[in-house]
Amino acid sequence: ITIGYDGTDFTGDPGVANKITDNYSVGIIIQGNYIEQSDAGVWLSGVSGVTIGFDAASTPANQGVPNTITDNYSVGIIVQGTTAADNAILSNEIYLNTYHGIHFASGSEPPFQLPRLTSASISGEVTTITGTLSGSNGEVYRIQYFKNSPEHIVPEQSPQGRELVAEREVTIGTSGVTDVNIDIDSNKISAGDWITATTTLIISGTPTHTHGFSLGIQAN
Repeated sequence: ITIGYDGTDFTGDPGVANKITDNYSVGIIIQGNYIEQSDAGVWLSGVSGVTIGFDAASTPANQGVPNTITDNYSVGIIVQGTTAADNAILSNEIYLNTYHGIHFASGSEPPFQLPRLTSASISGEVTTITGTLSGSNGEVYRIQYFKNSPEHIVPEQSPQGRELVAEREVTIGTSGVTDVNIDIDSNKISAGDWITATTTLIISGTPTHTHGFSLGIQAN
């Protein structure tokens, strides 16, 4: 089975992105693909229950393979429609897409917040990232942290998520806010890199719904 197209066979019109639409089954996993040079690299229209990438927390590293979604003319991933929910977007390499790495349209935006990153400070062998996340008491979220080197950012656009460098789970307390601070080995991050993060809602230990990339903070 080929999902997509063989670019070497096209001499006229280029191949176009896959559009996954109105599929009500669950358990679909898209991983290990290189997706580039389409209007939208992945387009989920009215679709629920899809995993784009893999759950690094429960998958052995040698079995989980990220998608590389880059150099698409509009967005890397678009999720569209009010019935497009519970799609987990985890552990991918998403960068240099013209406008957005992950974009929500037509009522599909998740009903929870993105992290607000406040600093990324390199000191010796440790890079300390600080920030906060707001939500409702008892909610559990997985925060995935990504680095973007300057050459992997579209000029005048927000950084996306070139490389996953860490993740942690947080629980919202009674105050409605929790910190998303984390220490990362400094050999993974260089001064001048931009750090972003995504938020994925965890229900009964299972990632169920991912928001887009936070605003970036530059490591210094």
